[in-house]
Amino acid sequence: MSHLELKKGVLQVLVDNIHNNTTPHAVDSDSIARALKVERMDVIDVLKSMHEKGVIISSEENQYSIITGKGVEYINGYNHIQL
Repeated sequence: MSHLELKKGVLQVLVDNIHNNTTPHAVDSDSIARALKVERMDVIDVLKSMHEKGVIISSEENQYSIITGKGVEYINGYNHIQL
């Protein structure tokens, strides 16, 4: 899986969390890794980068993450946002 595909996959997992839960919560990095069938450390690297760009908000240790409005815009087709 390419780095960009992994970022898009992470965003999709976080969007699915919003759509599939009446009370969305922060998603842990282990759950994201399992959903994408990748190593947790690969997810951690991507979470750091995406947090720095404001696409997601992650805990200090990148243990838990939520998507931001900027991330939702990207998923909804406003692909001008740099991942």
